[in-house]
Amino acid sequence: MISPQTVVKPAILIAALLLILPTVITYTPYQMGWEELYFSHRALSLNQAFWTADFKGMEEALSIMAKSPVMAFLSLPWGPIGGTAGGVGLVVFTMALLTWIFIFISFHMMKKTGVPDWVILLASLSVFLNPFLKGYAGRLLIDQLVSWIILSFLLLISLELEAGDKSSAGSFSRGCLWGAIVSAGLFCKVTFIYFMGLAIPIIIFLKWRKDGIRYLGITLFGAFLLCLPSFLIWMKFGKLYLGHAWASSWGPRAIFYAANDTSYFAFWERFFHAVNWSVFPCAIILVLIFRMILKRQMQWTQFLPAVVIFSYLFLCSTSQNSDLRFLMPVMIALPFTMAAALSKSEESRYIPRIKNVLILMIIVASVPMTQVPKLDKVHELTRLFSVLKHHGVKNILMATDSTFLNTESLLLSKEFLGKNGDTLKIATLVYDDMHARELEYSFERIDKADAVLFEKPLPKEPSFTNKKVKEYHNRAVSVMGLFPQMEVPDVEVFLSTEK
Repeated sequence: MISPQTVVKPAILIAALLLILPTVITYTPYQMGWEELYFSHRALSLNQAFWTADFKGMEEALSIMAKSPVMAFLSLPWGPIGGTAGGVGLVVFTMALLTWIFIFISFHMMKKTGVPDWVILLASLSVFLNPFLKGYAGRLLIDQLVSWIILSFLLLISLELEAGDKSSAGSFSRGCLWGAIVSAGLFCKVTFIYFMGLAIPIIIFLKWRKDGIRYLGITLFGAFLLCLPSFLIWMKFGKLYLGHAWASSWGPRAIFYAANDTSYFAFWERFFHAVNWSVFPCAIILVLIFRMILKRQMQWTQFLPAVVIFSYLFLCSTSQNSDLRFLMPVMIALPFTMAAALSKSEESRYIPRIKNVLILMIIVASVPMTQVPKLDKVHELTRLFSVLKHHGVKNILMATDSTFLNTESLLLSKEFLGKNGDTLKIATLVYDDMHARELEYSFERIDKADAVLFEKPLPKEPSFTNKKVKEYHNRAVSVMGLFPQMEVPDVEVFLSTEK
């Protein structure tokens, strides 16, 4: 006779994972924007330096990576092919696999701590009903990955609370899990430091209280070993990451990403508009929590993971930067940390054996994502660069800025040229005004350039990078010659009269 444990419970967990799938995997091709082009360029640049043992090039590639260094490493496992045009698709595929790894880690910990399967299903339904998360499925952006890493990290609180391990081998393995999650989080985003600051003291205290100082020491040793790579990177480039994070969230750059209405009420209105129907499964879980509180069946410590994620939500409400991607950790982690509060000591902690088959199926399902990024514009620019090189062009300036055609497009095109692109120098004019540089300074740069590129028609948005585009264009018309080219139809190229 087949028991419910062998059929129903695995079916519920599979359904929960399938609900999450549309937020991670997509087969719809899309044009890569600013940030995705930025990450792609850095990944290919580091790959080419790594596989040619160019240590100076490796340091240079990482030194200009102002955020999310993990993105630069995603092409390395694929060998030299990761540094070619095909490497961009492989980076997207690797990103999806990493995301699934932390999804499985999160599910594994929820089962280990006794969270009922149907509550996990409710939390997964909340993620599924979130249209904002689906809109970023398969994108080469760090937010989805770091959100699942943050969830895994917060679930360590529940794990230490509900499932301690009084053995040397078990404590060391637990420490390796701590270290792997922390290291991944630090490689992903500065945001993770906030969660570390709040959660690590709690996790350490719970481990000490449950298993004692000896096993805590073994756990911390395992954690240190796995954290070492991220510590070394942060020792070298941490100041760069922190500076960028502060400038983008509360510093001078944050204002450029602010909404028209930055009031406290407007923040919550944008948040609830983004999460849409996903609040209803969370509301059901909340009702269940209140019910258990009334029955005095809960300890206050069970709320700690959810309290940490709620505190992050309120912190985000104080930032000038209104990009809702900052709230992805809340959209993903909140329903599951609330679900973790409903863990039961008598709940079955059986993890279905079918998980291995499911992992293989998800890997196979992720393979087509290598073809998802559309790089037509980048390939056109690569052909244009080949033509310009024949005319002796070495110094190229980009004078306009738009989502799909920007400095990062040019830099990625240069990477596609491989060694042939080494002599090209790419720069941009669009940040001169943002940095309060005089117009004459920009004119001097145009005068010294071999080629200046403009998108046509001249873009107006974003206004803070395209503010002086007309002046730049007029200058190029007066001192340079228009170069007839067919490689990129929507780009106007001006060459120095000396070329």
